[in-house]
Amino acid sequence: MKISVFVRNEEQYQTVKRYPVSHIYSDDLSLVQKYPEIYYQMPRVKVDTLSCPLRVLVNNVGIMKEFYDHKEMIGDYFLNIANLSTIKLYSKYLKHMTLSIECSKEEVSLLKEMADKIEIFLYGRVEVMILKRHPAITKNGYLLQDREGHVYPTRVDGEGHVHIFHYEPLNRISEMSEYQKLGISFYRIDFFDESVNDIKQILEQVF
Repeated sequence: MKISVFVRNEEQYQTVKRYPVSHIYSDDLSLVQKYPEIYYQMPRVKVDTLSCPLRVLVNNVGIMKEFYDHKEMIGDYFLNIANLSTIKLYSKYLKHMTLSIECSKEEVSLLKEMADKIEIFLYGRVEVMILKRHPAITKNGYLLQDREGHVYPTRVDGEGHVHIFHYEPLNRISEMSEYQKLGISFYRIDFFDESVNDIKQILEQVF
């Protein structure tokens, strides 16, 4: 069993490092530059390929082909990978890849042939939308509320793009044993604004 963890700041990184995680991801370029073991989640808009570190969490097919042979790449869930043909094609470029969030266990069972290349998203807030610009949301900390009262947290990247995340974390930790029976050995946990204690409680459920 191998657990990959997404962190967003140094405190989360230092907490995660106390556990036997196999890979660490982050969208914080300065953190990645400080700790080169981290895989950098590339921006989805306006990618500066010249500044990308050696290890990348890639979400763009064109960039994936451009980096072939000179970057160490893992596929992000934004690639929407959901079938054997795509997994076989992308495995020429990627160490392994996170499956589409929408894949059910029944659909995953059809992919057992390539189970050693598949990473299952176990826990975390899924990004549901990205806005190139927004007149009001200009910094981290803004919350969007829908008519039913659900509150969606947002993050603003260095280019001013607004990333909107689901109002509650997706949690499949209790289903991990079922995925293991299908031969899956890679699992992913994404942290958003969880505290140190929250991180410990979540990681101790899988280790």
